[in-house]
Amino acid sequence: MKKQNMIFSIIWMVIGLVLVICGAADAVDDFWSGFGGGLFIIGVLQMIRYIRYRTSKKYQEKFDIGVTDERNQFISRKSWACAARMYLVFAAVAVIVLNVAGKDTLILGISVSTGVLFLLFWIFYLYFKKTE
Repeated sequence: MKKQNMIFSIIWMVIGLVLVICGAADAVDDFWSGFGGGLFIIGVLQMIRYIRYRTSKKYQEKFDIGVTDERNQFISRKSWACAARMYLVFAAVAVIVLNVAGKDTLILGISVSTGVLFLLFWIFYLYFKKTE
């Protein structure tokens, strides 16, 4: 785990705290205040993980094995592939339901995100086909 992870954790906490304070002062709406709370919590959890990594050799070994182990990498790739497939199924069902409901704007958003997903798949497929 790199030292830059600690720096990003601090950045997330500071941005989150600023957004929460701005929300308390009614300078931003509830969305940004909640977003700031989430960023702050993520920063704290990442900082705890970083400190634990630096102080515990056992955790450090376990973490490093988890990151570099080929089986874990395979499972991670397979999980992402399944998640993308399920997203496409849910998006297709949502487009049909929203079409019946007459929500054309939402259909456009889902269709564009699905198209971007297919475009990214195609780009990465061509890239990995040439490099591997």
